[in-house]
Amino acid sequence: MTINYDKGFFRPSNLFKLHGSVFWYTFLPALICGIAAAVIKVFVGDKVSYASWDEYIAAILTNNIGFTSFSSIVGFLVTFRTAKAYDRFWNGANYIKKMQAEYFVTASNLVAFSRHSTAPSKQNYLHTLIRLLSMLHAVSLHPLEVG
Repeated sequence: MTINYDKGFFRPSNLFKLHGSVFWYTFLPALICGIAAAVIKVFVGDKVSYASWDEYIAAILTNNIGFTSFSSIVGFLVTFRTAKAYDRFWNGANYIKKMQAEYFVTASNLVAFSRHSTAPSKQNYLHTLIRLLSMLHAVSLHPLEVG
């Protein structure tokens, strides 16, 4: 599934697109897990009794285990996804260069094969050949520019 983004350097509207987003697939499981964690923390929680609700919330907020775990997981996921995106970009760039090289080899072979031809329309044939290969290359690259 391809997501059509707004063109431009930076569009804040791209951050809030829901079409093609994984938000809807992850929202319900995350909500269920969050509610379950809150219920367990409130009812089972620490065995130490606190004088007030504010003291209890302050004790939860000063404990940094949750933040450290969350930061580690997010750091790992960001690193993994960035490496995967980088790999996909370079694979795509290499495939485009291979395609361009194949078109060049095709054109150079056809020009080389017609070099010793004595046909009167040789020049017209070569011009038409190069134009058609150029158009084929442009048509091949067009989906990358549009999508």
